[in-house]
Amino acid sequence: MQDYPSRNSRFLSGLNVAAQYGSFFFLVPYLILLVLEVSTLLKEKEEGMRIGLSIAGVTPWQFYLSNFLVSLFNNFIITLCLCFFGYILDFKFFSNGLLLFDFIVLWGNGTLMSLIGLMITSIANDKKIGMSIAYAFVLYSIVMQWMFTGGFLMMFLYQTSEKWWISAVKGFFNLYPSFHYSKIFSDVERKADRHFDSFANKWIEGGSFTYDDLFAKTSGATSFFPQNYSIPSPMDSFLNMLLTSIVEIVVIWYFDHIVASVSLLVDIE
Repeated sequence: MQDYPSRNSRFLSGLNVAAQYGSFFFLVPYLILLVLEVSTLLKEKEEGMRIGLSIAGVTPWQFYLSNFLVSLFNNFIITLCLCFFGYILDFKFFSNGLLLFDFIVLWGNGTLMSLIGLMITSIANDKKIGMSIAYAFVLYSIVMQWMFTGGFLMMFLYQTSEKWWISAVKGFFNLYPSFHYSKIFSDVERKADRHFDSFANKWIEGGSFTYDDLFAKTSGATSFFPQNYSIPSPMDSFLNMLLTSIVEIVVIWYFDHIVASVSLLVDIE
Protein backbone atom coordinates (compact mmCIF):
# COMPACT_ATOMS: atom_id res chain seq x y z
CA MET A 1 0.00 0.00 0.00
CA GLN A 2 1.37 3.38 -0.98
CA ASP A 3 1.72 5.99 1.76
CA TYR A 4 0.83 9.62 1.37
CA PRO A 5 3.83 11.94 1.13
CA SER A 6 4.80 13.43 4.48
CA ARG A 7 7.02 16.28 5.55
CA ASN A 8 9.84 15.81 8.01
CA SER A 9 9.44 17.58 11.34
CA ARG A 10 11.88 20.46 11.85
CA PHE A 11 11.85 19.70 15.55
CA LEU A 12 12.88 16.04 15.16
CA SER A 13 15.03 16.20 12.04
CA GLY A 14 18.64 16.31 13.23
CA LEU A 15 17.67 15.90 16.89
CA ASN A 16 20.77 15.88 19.10
CA VAL A 17 20.09 14.53 22.58
CA ALA A 18 23.72 14.98 23.68
CA ALA A 19 23.59 18.69 22.87
CA GLN A 20 20.17 19.24 24.40
CA TYR A 21 20.46 17.21 27.60
CA GLY A 22 24.10 16.09 27.73
CA SER A 23 24.96 18.18 30.79
CA PHE A 24 22.67 15.98 32.88
CA PHE A 25 24.50 12.78 31.96
CA PHE A 26 27.91 14.33 32.61
CA LEU A 27 26.67 15.52 36.01
CA VAL A 28 25.45 12.12 37.24
CA PRO A 29 28.86 10.81 38.49
CA TYR A 30 29.34 13.93 40.61
CA LEU A 31 25.84 13.61 42.09
CA ILE A 32 26.56 9.98 43.03
CA LEU A 33 29.80 11.10 44.68
CA LEU A 34 27.87 13.80 46.57
CA VAL A 35 25.41 11.26 47.98
CA LEU A 36 28.19 8.84 48.97
CA GLU A 37 30.16 11.62 50.64
CA VAL A 38 27.19 12.83 52.69
CA SER A 39 26.24 9.27 53.68
CA THR A 40 29.77 8.40 54.83
CA LEU A 41 30.45 11.60 56.76
CA LEU A 42 27.09 11.63 58.52
CA LYS A 43 27.53 8.00 59.53
CA GLU A 44 30.89 8.93 61.06
CA LYS A 45 29.23 11.91 62.75
CA GLU A 46 26.51 9.74 64.29
CA GLU A 47 29.10 7.27 65.58
CA GLY A 48 31.05 10.07 67.26
CA MET A 49 34.21 9.67 65.20
CA ARG A 50 34.50 13.43 64.91
CA ILE A 51 34.74 13.67 68.71
CA GLY A 52 37.48 11.07 68.72
CA LEU A 53 39.41 13.01 66.11
CA SER A 54 39.07 16.18 68.19
CA ILE A 55 40.45 14.38 71.23
CA ALA A 56 43.36 13.19 69.09
CA GLY A 57 44.12 16.82 68.22
CA VAL A 58 42.49 17.12 64.78
CA THR A 59 41.08 20.65 64.39
CA PRO A 60 37.89 21.38 62.40
CA TRP A 61 40.02 23.13 59.77
CA GLN A 62 42.17 20.01 59.33
CA PHE A 63 39.08 17.78 59.20
CA TYR A 64 37.39 19.73 56.43
CA LEU A 65 40.64 20.27 54.53
CA SER A 66 41.41 16.54 54.47
CA ASN A 67 37.90 15.69 53.22
CA PHE A 68 38.10 18.46 50.64
CA LEU A 69 41.42 17.13 49.31
CA VAL A 70 39.96 13.62 49.05
CA SER A 71 36.95 14.92 47.10
CA LEU A 72 39.29 17.01 44.94
CA PHE A 73 41.19 13.87 43.96
CA ASN A 74 38.02 11.81 43.40
CA ASN A 75 36.55 14.50 41.18
CA PHE A 76 39.82 14.75 39.27
CA ILE A 77 39.68 11.03 38.41
CA ILE A 78 36.02 11.25 37.37
CA THR A 79 36.66 14.31 35.22
CA LEU A 80 39.71 12.71 33.61
CA CYS A 81 37.64 9.67 32.61
CA LEU A 82 34.79 11.81 31.26
CA CYS A 83 37.11 13.97 29.15
CA PHE A 84 39.15 11.02 27.87
CA PHE A 85 36.22 8.87 26.79
CA GLY A 86 34.20 11.89 25.67
CA TYR A 87 37.01 12.92 23.35
CA ILE A 88 37.61 9.36 22.10
CA LEU A 89 33.89 8.88 21.39
CA ASP A 90 33.79 12.26 19.60
CA PHE A 91 31.36 14.10 21.82
CA LYS A 92 31.47 17.55 20.28
CA PHE A 93 31.54 19.20 23.69
CA PHE A 94 35.07 17.81 24.02
CA SER A 95 36.30 17.31 20.44
CA ASN A 96 35.11 20.67 19.06
CA GLY A 97 35.46 22.61 22.31
CA LEU A 98 38.42 23.70 24.39
CA LEU A 99 39.34 20.46 26.14
CA LEU A 100 41.30 22.11 28.94
CA PHE A 101 38.47 24.54 29.70
CA ASP A 102 35.93 21.69 29.61
CA PHE A 103 38.09 19.74 32.06
CA ILE A 104 38.40 22.68 34.46
CA VAL A 105 34.65 23.39 34.32
CA LEU A 106 33.69 19.77 35.03
CA TRP A 107 36.32 19.38 37.75
CA GLY A 108 35.36 22.70 39.34
CA ASN A 109 31.66 21.90 39.32
CA GLY A 110 32.26 18.45 40.80
CA THR A 111 34.49 19.86 43.53
CA LEU A 112 31.91 22.52 44.40
CA MET A 113 29.25 19.81 44.59
CA SER A 114 31.47 17.97 47.08
CA LEU A 115 31.78 21.21 49.02
CA ILE A 116 27.98 21.26 49.19
CA GLY A 117 28.23 17.76 50.65
CA LEU A 118 30.51 19.10 53.40
CA MET A 119 28.03 21.92 53.93
CA ILE A 120 25.20 19.42 54.40
CA THR A 121 27.20 17.41 56.95
CA SER A 122 27.87 20.58 58.93
CA ILE A 123 24.15 21.42 59.00
CA ALA A 124 22.66 17.99 59.73
CA ASN A 125 23.35 15.89 62.82
CA ASP A 126 21.12 13.03 61.73
CA LYS A 127 21.87 10.85 58.71
CA LYS A 128 18.21 10.65 57.70
CA ILE A 129 17.84 14.43 57.63
CA GLY A 130 21.17 14.89 55.88
CA MET A 131 20.33 12.39 53.15
CA SER A 132 16.97 14.11 52.61
CA ILE A 133 18.81 17.41 52.08
CA ALA A 134 21.31 15.71 49.75
CA TYR A 135 18.53 14.17 47.64
CA ALA A 136 16.85 17.57 47.46
CA PHE A 137 20.06 19.03 46.01
CA VAL A 138 20.29 16.12 43.56
CA LEU A 139 16.70 16.68 42.39
CA TYR A 140 17.36 20.42 42.12
CA SER A 141 20.41 19.73 39.96
CA ILE A 142 18.51 17.39 37.65
CA VAL A 143 15.63 19.84 37.15
CA MET A 144 18.10 22.65 36.52
CA GLN A 145 19.89 20.69 33.78
CA TRP A 146 16.65 19.93 31.97
CA MET A 147 15.58 23.56 32.20
CA PHE A 148 18.71 25.47 31.21
CA THR A 149 20.94 23.19 29.11
CA GLY A 150 19.25 24.10 25.82
CA GLY A 151 19.93 27.79 26.46
CA PHE A 152 16.43 28.92 25.53
CA LEU A 153 15.42 30.17 29.00
CA MET A 154 18.66 32.11 29.38
CA MET A 155 17.32 34.76 27.00
CA PHE A 156 14.50 35.52 29.44
CA LEU A 157 16.63 35.22 32.56
CA TYR A 158 19.21 37.76 31.35
CA GLN A 159 16.89 40.45 30.00
CA THR A 160 18.42 43.93 30.11
CA SER A 161 15.19 45.46 31.47
CA GLU A 162 14.34 42.63 33.83
CA LYS A 163 11.71 42.85 36.54
CA TRP A 164 12.51 42.53 40.23
CA TRP A 165 11.24 38.98 40.51
CA ILE A 166 13.42 37.88 37.58
CA SER A 167 16.42 39.40 39.33
CA ALA A 168 15.46 37.54 42.51
CA VAL A 169 15.13 34.21 40.68
CA LYS A 170 18.42 34.75 38.86
CA GLY A 171 20.14 35.63 42.13
CA PHE A 172 18.82 32.42 43.69
CA PHE A 173 20.04 30.33 40.75
CA ASN A 174 23.45 32.02 40.86
CA LEU A 175 24.06 30.59 44.34
CA TYR A 176 24.17 27.05 42.94
CA PRO A 177 27.27 25.94 40.96
CA SER A 178 25.35 23.56 38.69
CA PHE A 179 23.37 26.48 37.27
CA HIS A 180 26.59 28.01 35.94
CA TYR A 181 27.72 24.59 34.75
CA SER A 182 24.55 24.07 32.70
CA LYS A 183 24.88 27.57 31.26
CA ILE A 184 28.53 26.99 30.25
CA PHE A 185 27.62 23.62 28.74
CA SER A 186 24.92 25.33 26.68
CA ASP A 187 27.35 28.03 25.52
CA VAL A 188 29.90 25.48 24.34
CA GLU A 189 27.36 23.17 22.71
CA ARG A 190 25.71 25.98 20.75
CA LYS A 191 29.06 26.64 19.10
CA ALA A 192 30.62 23.20 18.96
CA ASP A 193 27.69 20.92 18.14
CA ARG A 194 24.37 20.72 16.34
CA HIS A 195 21.80 22.65 18.34
CA PHE A 196 18.22 23.84 18.14
CA ASP A 197 17.74 27.42 16.92
CA SER A 198 14.58 28.86 18.47
CA PHE A 199 14.38 31.60 15.81
CA ALA A 200 14.73 29.25 12.82
CA ASN A 201 12.73 26.52 14.63
CA LYS A 202 15.12 23.79 13.46
CA TRP A 203 18.37 22.08 14.31
CA ILE A 204 21.44 23.68 12.78
CA GLU A 205 25.03 22.48 12.53
CA GLY A 206 27.74 23.84 14.82
CA GLY A 207 31.38 24.54 14.18
CA SER A 208 33.97 24.86 16.90
CA PHE A 209 34.28 26.64 20.21
CA THR A 210 37.32 28.94 20.20
CA TYR A 211 39.16 31.12 22.72
CA ASP A 212 37.31 34.16 21.33
CA ASP A 213 34.01 32.47 22.19
CA LEU A 214 35.26 31.99 25.73
CA PHE A 215 35.00 35.73 26.40
CA ALA A 216 32.12 36.58 24.06
CA LYS A 217 28.77 37.72 25.43
CA THR A 218 25.54 36.82 23.67
CA SER A 219 23.17 39.70 22.97
CA GLY A 220 19.96 40.02 21.01
CA ALA A 221 16.20 40.26 21.34
CA THR A 222 13.61 37.60 22.04
CA SER A 223 11.19 36.69 19.27
CA PHE A 224 8.21 36.13 21.56
CA PHE A 225 8.45 39.33 23.57
CA PRO A 226 10.19 42.54 22.47
CA GLN A 227 12.86 42.29 25.16
CA ASN A 228 16.61 42.67 24.73
CA TYR A 229 18.94 40.29 26.54
CA SER A 230 22.65 40.12 27.30
CA ILE A 231 23.98 36.72 28.40
CA PRO A 232 27.37 36.65 30.19
CA SER A 233 30.36 34.99 28.54
CA PRO A 234 31.37 31.42 29.48
CA MET A 235 34.38 32.78 31.37
CA ASP A 236 32.16 35.12 33.40
CA SER A 237 29.91 32.19 34.25
CA PHE A 238 32.90 30.10 35.29
CA LEU A 239 34.14 32.84 37.63
CA ASN A 240 30.64 33.19 39.08
CA MET A 241 30.60 29.42 39.60
CA LEU A 242 33.80 29.66 41.63
CA LEU A 243 32.33 32.50 43.72
CA THR A 244 29.60 30.17 44.97
CA SER A 245 32.28 28.47 47.07
CA ILE A 246 32.33 31.56 49.32
CA VAL A 247 28.69 30.98 50.32
CA GLU A 248 29.33 27.28 50.97
CA ILE A 249 32.44 27.96 53.08
CA VAL A 250 30.61 30.60 55.15
CA VAL A 251 27.71 28.20 55.82
CA ILE A 252 30.15 25.43 56.83
CA TRP A 253 31.98 27.79 59.20
CA TYR A 254 28.76 29.13 60.71
CA PHE A 255 27.16 25.77 61.48
CA ASP A 256 30.40 24.09 62.55
CA HIS A 257 31.53 26.89 64.87
CA ILE A 258 28.66 29.20 65.88
CA VAL A 259 25.69 26.79 65.92
CA ALA A 260 27.71 23.87 67.28
CA SER A 261 29.15 26.06 70.07
CA VAL A 262 25.71 27.34 71.08
CA SER A 263 24.31 23.78 71.14
CA LEU A 264 27.21 22.65 73.33
CA LEU A 265 26.58 25.47 75.82
CA VAL A 266 22.87 24.60 75.99
CA ASP A 267 23.69 20.94 76.68
CA ILE A 268 26.11 21.94 79.47
CA GLU A 269 23.53 24.18 81.13
